[in-house]
Amino acid sequence: MSTDDIILSSYKAGNKKGALTGLIDSHGRSIYNIALFMLNDETAAEDVTHDVFLRIYKGLSHFKGKSTLSTWIYRITKNVCYDYLKRKKKWKNEGLEILDNKVTDLSNPDPEESYQTMWTQRTVRSAVQKLPESQRMAITLSYFHSLKYEDIAVIMNVSLGTVKSNIFRGKKQLKQILEPILGV
Repeated sequence: MSTDDIILSSYKAGNKKGALTGLIDSHGRSIYNIALFMLNDETAAEDVTHDVFLRIYKGLSHFKGKSTLSTWIYRITKNVCYDYLKRKKKWKNEGLEILDNKVTDLSNPDPEESYQTMWTQRTVRSAVQKLPESQRMAITLSYFHSLKYEDIAVIMNVSLGTVKSNIFRGKKQLKQILEPILGV
């Protein structure tokens, strides 16, 4: 039984507070990272993360299980971020930033290596910020959150072919941007 299944069972058994705590523990960092990626603002990402959990909490009783719980949660996250951007009128031109928990470990005792890691992360973040919004979202969900293309299609509310196209074009653009800088 997966963590999400345990959380849903707990919720259905009436342990709503425990279910919410489980959701925060298992999905909180990913929700925050996606919000930070979309909004490029730590405070806004925190606010959106709270809003996402409110929507999840209020809507969990309506979750029908047509997708995985995590796919449903990421779709809510995307929608709350889009709502935030629309309210702030930043929809088209706002830069995005990735905060990936897989590559942010700068605890290396070698300062030069830590600096190089940080520089590379910033360079990649800057390159991703230059991609069109649909490509940024698809690339982030695929590479930094390890989601399947099918789940990304559900989250983004687009066809599987559109997801594949966005990832292909995003990777092509990233290569063009990063090749002269990183030699990749």
